[in-house]
Amino acid sequence: GVSDVEKNFDPTTGVVLDGVFIGANSGAMLKTFDLEKVEILRGPQGTLFGRNTVAGVINLTRTRPTGEIGGKIRVGYGDYDTSLVDALFNFGNETAAFKITGTHREQKEGFLTNLVNGEDLGREEYYQVTANALFAFNENIEIELTFTDEQQDQDAHTTLNMGGAGTWWCAAYGQCSPGLGVPQSGNRWAVYNNEPNRRNAFFASKTGILEVRWDISENYKLDYIFGRKTTDEEVDQDWDGTPLTLYHTDRRAEYEQDSHELRVTSDLDGNINFVAGLYKWDSEYTIPMESRIGFFDLFGAVPRLDPLIVVPIYNYTHQETESMAVFFEVDYDINEQFTLTVGGRYIDEEKNSRACQGGGPFPDCGALDTFAKKSWTKFTPKVALSYQQSDNVHYYASYSEGYRSGGFNGRWGNQFSAVRPYKPETVTNIEVGVKSTLMDNTLRVNVAVFDMQYDDKQFDVDIPDTLAAIGRATVTDNVAEATFRGIELELEAIINQNFSIDLNVGYLEASYDEFFADLTGSGISSD
Repeated sequence: GVSDVEKNFDPTTGVVLDGVFIGANSGAMLKTFDLEKVEILRGPQGTLFGRNTVAGVINLTRTRPTGEIGGKIRVGYGDYDTSLVDALFNFGNETAAFKITGTHREQKEGFLTNLVNGEDLGREEYYQVTANALFAFNENIEIELTFTDEQQDQDAHTTLNMGGAGTWWCAAYGQCSPGLGVPQSGNRWAVYNNEPNRRNAFFASKTGILEVRWDISENYKLDYIFGRKTTDEEVDQDWDGTPLTLYHTDRRAEYEQDSHELRVTSDLDGNINFVAGLYKWDSEYTIPMESRIGFFDLFGAVPRLDPLIVVPIYNYTHQETESMAVFFEVDYDINEQFTLTVGGRYIDEEKNSRACQGGGPFPDCGALDTFAKKSWTKFTPKVALSYQQSDNVHYYASYSEGYRSGGFNGRWGNQFSAVRPYKPETVTNIEVGVKSTLMDNTLRVNVAVFDMQYDDKQFDVDIPDTLAAIGRATVTDNVAEATFRGIELELEAIINQNFSIDLNVGYLEASYDEFFADLTGSGISSD
């Protein structure tokens, strides 16, 4: 699959923070210590959580303001002059409660040595502040507001030249590693970074969440959640791993997302209950990126495959996504032991891409622009049957489908590949299992067996590209059908008040059933 920082690469595992889906891989995991609940939902979760959850969902819920004065603080210190401080403070009353949390973590010394200037690499500094307010207007209506500001500044990941004699900079410039898989420096902890200003990675994010909870009656509850997240990223990186300027990049990224969810939940006295709702999503991102090939910056020069000709290449990408969905899930109690669950989600989304390429920092995005637009629709169903043998033993069997969005390449070798779409990835999952709590609640045993079938599986593929600056390009494409089968065992045994045993075991058998894309030169075998 695809796990990448670029915003066109949609997640396979959804991260949901306080009811808001995080739509990009970078910045998805918030460093916080005030979590109330962490849910790991395996397998496709397309019915209630929507697109881009083909592998599952990590559902994170932070603690709510208590309305009582109190707090906690945690400090720590570790290797490489690493320090951390976490703090939380609650105040207010029953009708207006407030909470403030903060985190600061810093590593002042690096664990890598830059052989160019002798300095350490690997420093990092991170801070996060969250303000949370909860207003109870009466017994039936609550409004909660949350705002989070986070920032991370660190040394960018450093590349080692381990290509052996096969790399073009070895042949052209004598920058060779001793052998394939062996660093040029001879030491994995010693690297070459010859531009000190091109080793930084900066990330800043702001997240706002509004949630309205309304108990309409004893039988119906209405929830509305609005979420907005913006991120700014800057990564300057030396990719060639040599003392020379052979391939460096300067990447900027601006991203924003807005989501609205309206959900009604029933609590009826009969044998039928349901959840139903509407969902709207909008996101956009912009990436201007400079790639420098070779020794010299010849402003405005035309790129060539010859490594002796050195030019800056400037790429500009802007993409937008709009998605709407309607969903439902119904539980029907057949009798006291059997429950049938039926659900589904209908998704309608559209993406568009604009790209251009030039030899200056502000490429002429005029007549040479490339534009593209593509839309998709998908219905993802779910059917499950559960059997409650007793209060402590629960069996189930389910069928569900998942959907991962299609899109356009955000990082490309030439602007024409930036507007060539790839299709959505889909998965079907059949799962049977048992969840049990035994021996007076001292032993928990869960077992699940699953079979997942992937169609149009998305991959990052490295292909020859005569229009790209270095003769190759990485593109996302639908290249395979695949099958994943396995079994998972979770066991927790409480021996006494002071001692417990946790065991998690999984067996996975994965195979690619068919490759239907030309992977010549990609490094992926079609056997």
